[in-house]
Amino acid sequence: MNQWINKLNQIWNSTKDVDPNIDDLVKASVKRNAIHKAAADYHFIDPWLKLFPKPPDLNHEIAIESRKPPYVGIIKKYEDGEIRCDHNNYGFRCEDIEEKTDDDLVIVSLGCSFTYGAGVPVEDRWTDVLCKKIQEITKLKVRNYNLALEGHTNDYCARTVYKTINELKPDLYCFLFTYRNRMEWVTNEDRTVTQVIPGYDTSFIDIMNDGVAMYNFNKNYALIDSLCRLHNVPYLFSTADPLIDKTYRGVEHYVGKFIRDTKGMDGEHPGPVPHAQLAEQFFDKYKQLL
Repeated sequence: MNQWINKLNQIWNSTKDVDPNIDDLVKASVKRNAIHKAAADYHFIDPWLKLFPKPPDLNHEIAIESRKPPYVGIIKKYEDGEIRCDHNNYGFRCEDIEEKTDDDLVIVSLGCSFTYGAGVPVEDRWTDVLCKKIQEITKLKVRNYNLALEGHTNDYCARTVYKTINELKPDLYCFLFTYRNRMEWVTNEDRTVTQVIPGYDTSFIDIMNDGVAMYNFNKNYALIDSLCRLHNVPYLFSTADPLIDKTYRGVEHYVGKFIRDTKGMDGEHPGPVPHAQLAEQFFDKYKQLL
């Protein structure tokens, strides 16, 4: 934007020898054209566009999320072995997203790296264990759409429900809400969306507190709850956050707290056992919906 302001000033000053009778008209025209040009170049990538673009039109989404380009495979090597992370036609670590059929049971899962499955093979993720269990008892084709992204926030979860509830026509949403102090932040310079984790981004430590964090989470939860009720879509959720657990314990959609460890292959994220336990918590609650 600054370069266009400088350009505007340069052009503006060049009009000093223009006939005074049309001086204001020329300057107004120059200003209008410069602003239009600046707006075109300085486009705001709106994260709340009510779209869930189909491939190959994913540039908008990739620009505002840390989503991978379609069909990217990543091999992560650790001391105890390696994990392959394959990404689908939309850039998520799950099966391809396709048009829903009458035989499909669509389950959309959202969260951070815990739900993405950082540190574990895809078959050990709680979402994959859960979907396998649900498919066994329903005899339907379960579409396991895991839309979780590493380092993302509860803001992302709520925003993605808003963007997918009509497009994907889910039969169930499952959330593993991340820590309350994470949030999306729109930068002033280039208007990009940043997933803020205060422990890593020290500039937010001084302004973040439990009041702000829970106020923001409560808004996200209210949006999710309202959208799911409006569209008659059931949802279940868990969290690793102790204050969210304390506040929402007893809510009918809550399956209980996620008890994590750091026994994933990367030494930072949960290993297969907590994933299996969480899948069982979701499955027990899901059976109550039947």
